[in-house]
Amino acid sequence: MKNISIIIGILVILSMLSGVAADNIVYFDPEIVYMDGVGTETVQVFLDSTDTIDTWGTEIVFDSNCINITNVEFSGSITPTYNGWGHFGNYIYLGGTDLNHMSGEDLLLATLTVECIDPLGCTSSLNFTGETGNERLIAGPPDNSPNYVTVYEATWISGTDWLLQWTGSDTDGAKNITTKELQGAIHCWLENIEIRGGHILKTSDLQLVISLWLGFSN
Repeated sequence: MKNISIIIGILVILSMLSGVAADNIVYFDPEIVYMDGVGTETVQVFLDSTDTIDTWGTEIVFDSNCINITNVEFSGSITPTYNGWGHFGNYIYLGGTDLNHMSGEDLLLATLTVECIDPLGCTSSLNFTGETGNERLIAGPPDNSPNYVTVYEATWISGTDWLLQWTGSDTDGAKNITTKELQGAIHCWLENIEIRGGHILKTSDLQLVISLWLGFSN
């Protein structure tokens, strides 16, 4: 019964993917971060905006039992001089302003230093607060009328070598999960087929694969 329910859920998700993409998008690069054990990596926050802005602000949330954001740099950002950030347990606030009004693609907002603090490996979303598709980054234009953008999340992945079965550099979609790869993951999950390192997919593993496929499909 659970298998049928999840498959029906996937079909429902497929039917929802025909929506129109937003003109303004804020996103993380890289979208997926792989680590084994403790250590740090950098993740950049970028903005694609058709609206001219001079001020922005947002909050980024994470699982504080798994990872921590230890530093935020604004060097090379669209707001390199007037900016700031604060740490509040399992989320940070960050933002900036500048006299230059900007629009365009691949506009750097900030560079995060993210630390994995669980030596046994863990998985944590690195995401903007709120619900996907809702207004989660405020980007103010020169006329002070707020504009908002749609965001995509990044996923911090530690101790999940099995995921390289579908996200390795030599796979069909490279770091992205294609529909064909999702179908393969569903088959492995349904049949309890061993993948890399003899790993058997759990339901939570399949949910992660689905979320990564959704990010690529959108």
